[in-house]
Amino acid sequence: MADLVRDAMRERRAGGADRSGAAALEWYLLRLRPGGLPTAQAHLARQGFAPFAPMTETTRRRAGRFLRARVPLFPGYVFAGRGPASAGPGALAATRGVAAPVRFGSGPLARVPGALVRELQLACGADGIFRSAARLAPGSEVRVAAGPFAACLGRIEGAAPQDRVWLLVEAMGQSARVAVARRDLAMPAEPG
Repeated sequence: MADLVRDAMRERRAGGADRSGAAALEWYLLRLRPGGLPTAQAHLARQGFAPFAPMTETTRRRAGRFLRARVPLFPGYVFAGRGPASAGPGALAATRGVAAPVRFGSGPLARVPGALVRELQLACGADGIFRSAARLAPGSEVRVAAGPFAACLGRIEGAAPQDRVWLLVEAMGQSARVAVARRDLAMPAEPG
């Protein structure tokens, strides 16, 4: 089943029509148990579901060193695509690693539109890392998601060589102009 989704993603990227991929599957969102992503993905695939968990890269500081790590874009959740050969949707709740399928009230399982999942898949690179589709224009405010300036906010000044961006970052009351890899940038979170 996961091969079906991967083939459809390749065909779509190559310019072909999406006849049998993400849009053809019934998609559900599952809440995971703590640390349950690898277990849930393996057991969903065994049951014929197509698990999809977009990832993002972040930088963490550990023992005085900066380490790059892959973390889920939606921590604690995974999408599960159900095709004709998959187990019934009731099997999702009993899957190892899954706490519960997402529902709205006490009704049936909430379905996720296939077009939404397809767009998320297309926004992910071949390595499964989510790449923001947002345009990075001069003057835009961004958040550095990875690298030594992780979690800093800044304004884009312009393009730099080698797929990098000049960014004006404020730190300790001073402004500094730094070059940051475009892939390390994310749009800042909306104020809640």
